[in-house]
Amino acid sequence: MDYTTVTDEITRLTDDLNTWSSTLCIPVNDSDTLFDISSAANGEDSTVPLGAWNQPATFPGSKGLRSVYRFDPDVFCGSSSWDDLRSMLKSAVSGCNISVHKTLPPNSLRKHYYIMGCDHSRLYRQQGSVSYLDDKVGPLHVVHEKAKRHKSFGTKRKG
Repeated sequence: MDYTTVTDEITRLTDDLNTWSSTLCIPVNDSDTLFDISSAANGEDSTVPLGAWNQPATFPGSKGLRSVYRFDPDVFCGSSSWDDLRSMLKSAVSGCNISVHKTLPPNSLRKHYYIMGCDHSRLYRQQGSVSYLDDKVGPLHVVHEKAKRHKSFGTKRKG
């Protein structure tokens, strides 16, 4: 194998690993039929699933908050239905475990904002790496702080 072939093969394998191959099928109106909404869970490439009904003409998309699928508002309405929706999504994904990656607090534009994803998509970094420099041993980019000692005169009591 030459260098170009190896490079092309590594690139192809990397692209294959970065493609989400799981399916996301949700139940339809308390029946045994399932509806595949996988196309709505592809990050920036998300699209409205084919055959989706009861969808708005446009979705909100301000400040990086992007949505391409609306769950049935008759079933999932209000903050009290979040636990039901989350458990339904966890059981609907095949091939991976889906969990909440990030929660944004409420503000004037939204009540809550949850970012869910597959556990394979989490970014990991080494927490215990130690770097050795000429004058320092330990993790880099640690802020040096100095503490000033304040003398205490003890507790003042009457009597």
